[in-house]
Amino acid sequence: MMEKFFRLVVFMMCIAWLLSLFGCGKGHLVDGPGMERGVWSEFTISQSSDVYEQNFSYTVRFDEKLFEAYLYIEVYDYKAGYPIEKKIKLKEKTISALFSLDMMSFPDEIPYEGEEEILDGTFLSFSVTDQNGNVSKKSIPREAAKEILTLITPYANQLKGE
Repeated sequence: MMEKFFRLVVFMMCIAWLLSLFGCGKGHLVDGPGMERGVWSEFTISQSSDVYEQNFSYTVRFDEKLFEAYLYIEVYDYKAGYPIEKKIKLKEKTISALFSLDMMSFPDEIPYEGEEEILDGTFLSFSVTDQNGNVSKKSIPREAAKEILTLITPYANQLKGE
């Protein structure tokens, strides 16, 4: 009887060891393949141009507990004389579309080490913050930038129009 109990205990320990090796390697799926909850918690996309109307800075913050995301922009308040921050809640469809882009896999931005800098060009900047609060500047592919801007620009226009 004791021998059967000992074999059972050894068997259970082997199973536990195997499960610890091949445990949950990925996060929880939100809506489908590639949409992992909590991969990023915030991202900022901004453009700097010598044409004032083409400058923008959009920040999207994701609240994992509530599964809500908000777009934050600064709008200049001419009455007060300084910019104020406004926010708007994104729809679930937009959040899922943003998660379908694998932003954390975008290549890291390589710092410019040349002697000359172009000061009057148009520059697109992109940074992502992960769950742990680590910020990394990324080199965003042109197609991904277009898709992100297509998703969040209507919300930004709503905020600017208020």
